[in-house]
Amino acid sequence: MSNPELYLAYDSAWARYEVRSINGHGQTILSCHMTVDEAEAQARMHAASGSVVIIYDAETEEPVTGVVLARGEE
Repeated sequence: MSNPELYLAYDSAWARYEVRSINGHGQTILSCHMTVDEAEAQARMHAASGSVVIIYDAETEEPVTGVVLARGEE
């Protein structure tokens, strides 16, 4: 039996780059972005607030080379 008033709404697009914080308990995903440039901008903001952050490629589950930021780094 089908109910035409019910439907599944979703966005098939997914973000490729994740900004993750690194601490003694592991890693936490802070935000997800479609481009590495967007991720870098967000990572800089988190680093300015004192977090140690790294950008991961969500598809390969590997860090994006050369992008680890700590407080005060740009």
